[in-house]
Parts: sequence; C-alpha cells; structure tokens
Amino acid sequence: MRAAALVKHGGPDSIEIVELSEREPGPGEVRLKVHAAALNHLDVWVRRGWPGLNLEMPHVLGADVAGEVESIGPGVTGWSVGDPALVTPGFGCGGCAACLGGDESLCDDYKIYGEGVPGGMSERFVVPASHLLPMPRRLSFAEAAGLPLTLMTAWRMLMV
Repeated sequence: MRAAALVKHGGPDSIEIVELSEREPGPGEVRLKVHAAALNHLDVWVRRGWPGLNLEMPHVLGADVAGEVESIGPGVTGWSVGDPALVTPGFGCGGCAACLGGDESLCDDYKIYGEGVPGGMSERFVVPASHLLPMPRRLSFAEAAGLPLTLMTAWRMLMV
C-alpha cells in the first residue's frame, strides 16, 4: 500500500511516497479505501517538527480523510461495504472525565491522526468504526476531505 509519509522532519522534500503493509480491520474497526486526504496546516507543522515530537519514521500524515468502507471488522454495526465516510480526526482515551463529558480535546491522552499517530494519506486506512462519520453524498470525496479537522475546530468554538 502506498502512503505519503515523513521520512524525517524538515521541508517539503522530507515527504516521500512509501510502501507499507496493509492491515485487516480488527474488532470494532473498519478499513477505508481512501479517495481523498486534505492537506491541513497541521501536516505542515508536523512535517517541520517541534521539540518533544518524537515520531516513528516513516510517519503517515493526514488528519482529513474521506473514503468508502472497504471491509468491516468483527462487531461493527451501522456501516456497510461501500458506504462513503469521513474520519473523525481527533480522539481521546474514551474513559476519563473529559471524554465522558463530551470534551475529548481536553483528554490528557488526546490524539489527532497524522500528528501523534499515523494518519490517512494512504491508499487504505484502518480506524475504529466509532471514528467515522457519514459523508454528505452531495459532496465529492475531495470536498468532503476538507471538512473534518476544521469542523472540529469550528464546533468547539461554537459549543464551548
């Protein structure tokens, strides 16, 4: 499987197309066939690096991902092969007071795909089914890929 990944921190030349092994979805997970992944400014910051950001290289970028469900792991309900979906890029531990109170971004273990954990700038992307949102069918995959991380930011600004 091909992916756009950092091979080192630095300028644009630090991103390469690499071959990675594909993963089958486990319990509660789905595999998306990625149709589009947007370039977010977060990807630029991660590419440049910062003190304390220690990533295993190659590191796949991409918080903003749109695709279609390609395969479904055991125990997943509510999704079918072929369903268009967006990846919810930020997630917490799921069990702390912040997560249980609906404010995952305040979780001590908060992560964003493409930042602290590998992202979705790849041909396929395995994520927990709980990290998917239905993709608006009136949008193209490219249009929809521009929504997730900016939507999270706008939602937080409006609701908190």
